[in-house]
Amino acid sequence: MSTQARKSLRFFFKCVICRDFQIETHPYLQQKHLLRFAQNEGLHVTAFSPLGHGASYFQDSIGVMYEDVVKKIAKNHGRFKTLTIVYYLHSLI
Repeated sequence: MSTQARKSLRFFFKCVICRDFQIETHPYLQQKHLLRFAQNEGLHVTAFSPLGHGASYFQDSIGVMYEDVVKKIAKNHGRFKTLTIVYYLHSLI
């Protein structure tokens, strides 16, 4: 994230009463820099499209839930694939 973008976002959040920052984030698009920024600014983050649907709307076999590693982790821990993905995203914060 550029310095100018950071300054612009800080200015925006000072002008507008906003405590929730919605970010498109999923294992394919982790946005760690935006997550760190939000955390440093004391903003609550809401993940937009946390399951990484995107192309999976057009082709069922594409998507985070169909990744072998997600299936394996979910199976090993006795969890749903969706919950495994959400846990992973939560660990980034």
